[in-house]
Amino acid sequence: MGIFSSKPVDNPQVQNTRILGEYRIQREAELRLERSRAIHLARWEEARRKSQVTVCKPLKQKVNPLSNLIQAEVTANLNVLSELALVLGEQPIYEYPVKPYQENVLSETSWEFIAKASLFKKSNKHFFSISKITSVYNIFNSLHYKLAKLKYTTIYDKGCSERFVFHGTKHEFLAEICTYNFDRSKIKAHKFGHGISFATNSYYATHYPQANQRRFDKVMIIANVLVEDTIEEGHQFMTIPNHMGYTSSNRAQSVIVKYDDHTFFPVNIVYYQGLHPQKHAGSMVYYD
Repeated sequence: MGIFSSKPVDNPQVQNTRILGEYRIQREAELRLERSRAIHLARWEEARRKSQVTVCKPLKQKVNPLSNLIQAEVTANLNVLSELALVLGEQPIYEYPVKPYQENVLSETSWEFIAKASLFKKSNKHFFSISKITSVYNIFNSLHYKLAKLKYTTIYDKGCSERFVFHGTKHEFLAEICTYNFDRSKIKAHKFGHGISFATNSYYATHYPQANQRRFDKVMIIANVLVEDTIEEGHQFMTIPNHMGYTSSNRAQSVIVKYDDHTFFPVNIVYYQGLHPQKHAGSMVYYD
């Protein structure tokens, strides 16, 4: 007994028509991709020409100096950052040289301002007022963060979530943090672990650094942080959590401490004004 297919058998003319149709669809998709690449390269070339970036001319470089048979054309690829950005879902770079970071003042009617102002005021006291909120974008910090998130979910196979948290700092440290990200080697106080500390509520962060308590004009960074599903309680002598994780917290989980680089980066800066009441100045026991 033979085996028969339930699908009807096309005659040669119908089969050729179907093959031509499939080829036409594939070719149209290829042409659309080529046009998209051409537009992207044209934008990049125009931005490069305006910024007067010098591109190295193609060089004939011998791969093997002992042989004249193998040669390779080596060209400078200034577009590699844009290609990486597109792969990871970031906006491509059209301006060269790339600025360390961009800071833009948010309109008070924008959704981002409303969301971040609400987040700041939700856990803060009424005696602090917002002067302005800016957005911070650093293509390098953003790409590092996305690669770290990919590593968490693939190589480490760890469940994690993203949170907006707060970090109090001084005005003079803003440019360095926005350019190079938070640096664990410069942290001196380690109350809940030897890492970068973030507060889950903004009022806690208003007490750091302590000089902020005596200053009327203050700044606070809102950061995006990867937080693992399992968090160990930290202490001042902890250098890394024991369960092979990279996140610890205090008992109330009002403080998050991170031990691995590039799992956090600044996204906003809140410029605000106000003074702590005298009875709370210098006191930390209410917020641990």
